[in-house]
Amino acid sequence: MKYLFASLFFLLTSLSSSAQGNSSISGRVVGVDHSAIFSATIMLYRAADTSLLRANFSELNGAFSFDELEADTYLLKSTHLGFEPFWSQAIKLGEEQTLTIQSAILVELAEVLD
Repeated sequence: MKYLFASLFFLLTSLSSSAQGNSSISGRVVGVDHSAIFSATIMLYRAADTSLLRANFSELNGAFSFDELEADTYLLKSTHLGFEPFWSQAIKLGEEQTLTIQSAILVELAEVLD
C-alpha cells in the first residue's frame, strides 16, 4: 500500500511540473512622470476567458515578473491606490519566450475638492 502512495505521489509531482511552462513576462509600473510605483498590484489573466491566473506586487523600482508560464495569450492589469487601473493589450507568449513589456503607466485619479 505504501508503494502505491509513493508511486502516486511521484506521478502527480511529475505531471504538475510538466504542466508548467518555461516562458516569462516582465515589466515596470511607472507614473506619468516615469517614476517607479512601488507595491502596485499586477494581475495576470488568460485572454481567452479573462480568468485570473496570478497576482504579484511591483518592487521598489516598479519591476515585476511572472515566470514559469505556458505559451498562451495573456492580459495584464495594474492597480494602485490613487491611480486609474491600467489594462494591457493582449500579450501572445510563445514556448520558452522571455518577454519584457513596455512600462505600464498609471495615471493619478483626479480629485474634486469643494
